Amino acid sequence: VDAHGGVPDYVDVFRSLVTYARLETSLDGRDAVRDASTLVSALKAGHHHAALAGAASPVAFEFTASNAGGTAREGDELTANGPVTLHVRSNAPQGFLTTIWSGDTPVLHDADVRETTLTVGGSGVFWVEIRGAGAWRDTPWLTSNAIYVRAPVANPNGADDLCACFDTGGGRKGAAGINLLPQAQLAAFIDAFRAAYR
Repeated sequence: VDAHGGVPDYVDVFRSLVTYARLETSLDGRDAVRDASTLVSALKAGHHHAALAGAASPVAFEFTASNAGGTAREGDELTANGPVTLHVRSNAPQGFLTTIWSGDTPVLHDADVRETTLTVGGSGVFWVEIRGAGAWRDTPWLTSNAIYVRAPVANPNGADDLCACFDTGGGRKGAAGINLLPQAQLAAFIDAFRAAYR
């Protein structure tokens, strides 16, 4: 609802925030069941990102993570195998700022770039946020889905030992958790996690 009491147009609302999916095959418009299945498969696989098209459009974006084992795109998982090269390319307007995250830690912060490549540690959950400029400065223009770089399932990396260090933690070597982590222990957990999975 706008300040004048009116309701935004239905079409304008759906054009404002747009989800862009990376499809394995193109939609042909003749077979609705096939097209729907193609789109749902891309969404389920995490092959998508969201953008505020009202701030700038059209939107073009690509995000990859590569290591000695291969290359992954949004929503994909890559087995940890040495340093990871992250590549981001977009058509963000001048002044829009790109941040590449590893979990909740920026590995590139507020860079005014359209394309960048950087190499980071061997594992993590990487994602991209591009914020607008001017009146849009505090608003994400684009938020990517994550790329997961993890230890191989055949060689779990001690998740049980890490979580067992905290009162309500435990689990299996490859999948563990903490049932209730007090806020006061969050920093200690983050430090222990980073030390265990570098």
